[in-house]
Amino acid sequence: MTRPLTIREAAGRVLRRPIPWVLRYLGAVVPALLVAALLVVPLRGWLSHPLVAEAFETRSLDLLVDALMDLAEGLDGGPVLLAGLVLTPIVWGGLQLVWLFLEGGVLATYALPDHPTARQFLQACITYTASFLLIGVATSLVTGGVVVAGVAGVAAAGALLPWQWPGIVVGALTALGVIAVHTVAQQTRAAAVVAGDRNVRTALRCAGRIFRRRFAPLAILTAGTLATRALLAILASTLSGWIPLSWWLLTLLVQQSLQIAVTGVGLVRRAGQVAIASSSEVPLSATDIGA
Repeated sequence: MTRPLTIREAAGRVLRRPIPWVLRYLGAVVPALLVAALLVVPLRGWLSHPLVAEAFETRSLDLLVDALMDLAEGLDGGPVLLAGLVLTPIVWGGLQLVWLFLEGGVLATYALPDHPTARQFLQACITYTASFLLIGVATSLVTGGVVVAGVAGVAAAGALLPWQWPGIVVGALTALGVIAVHTVAQQTRAAAVVAGDRNVRTALRCAGRIFRRRFAPLAILTAGTLATRALLAILASTLSGWIPLSWWLLTLLVQQSLQIAVTGVGLVRRAGQVAIASSSEVPLSATDIGA
């Protein structure tokens, strides 16, 4: 039985195999830039208006909404803004499907003993897409159930009890439940790729064994990566409040650097989950996905 990788070793594997990092980052930033260009270019007249400029400088959402409502009747671009608002969730949904397709190749990148070839990467993407889609649908349903139960619990605690702490406890348990559901889903995907088995039930049983045998390293990996992402979010918020918006180039560099870091943290978690699965199951070989 092999020793599971530490977070530091998982980060090293992500750095040594950067293709998933590049794909994930470009897959997020390029569509976002396209949507932004679609909105900014036709609405540049809006953005240059003094009221909108003041709203951006003061970072006042209320002032921005009021300014846009006042300008909506006097300037062109309303249909473009509406199209952008409709297009944004469509792009987001499309990205989720693209990332779901790439997930098999990403996990195989960290599961294989050597760098995968382009053919191996693509074959892993194709092989596990249907299984990962099923896992994703089940995860969404279970997450929805946990959230609904949590909201109902918080509402009931607020209505029946005079203290605030029961509602806080229920809210915290709901958040932990959502994290647990997503961790199970991610570990199930990792177990499927490591075992080279597309059967979701088999992968779920493997994930259950992993939770029993490797709960401590999995909990440390999950808590560590979540804490790192929280720290990056705090850093991003702090820097956004400190850097003037007129320093747009510095703002862009800082924001994208933090986005790259956030993407890397997510991949460290995946590499660690693959390593933990490999310590409990028979590791994937190159012949399992085609040389």
